[in-house]
Amino acid sequence: MNVMRFCRKNGAKLAVVAAAPLALAGQAWAEVPESVKTDLATAKTDALSVAAIVLGIIASIFAITLIRRVLR
Repeated sequence: MNVMRFCRKNGAKLAVVAAAPLALAGQAWAEVPESVKTDLATAKTDALSVAAIVLGIIASIFAITLIRRVLR
């Protein structure tokens, strides 16, 4: 009970104290090799191609079901 009362009374101050180290932490910027960048770009292109094919298949299945409903 005392802990809850303390947290209600000093909650905002505790949040600031807890968040301060996270706000002051720096980011490390590492250099990525050129081969990795090229491979990622290739993988992105391949993934977009696969996504387009899957979307086309879904659209064609939907169109076929619509046509079947109209013909019944």
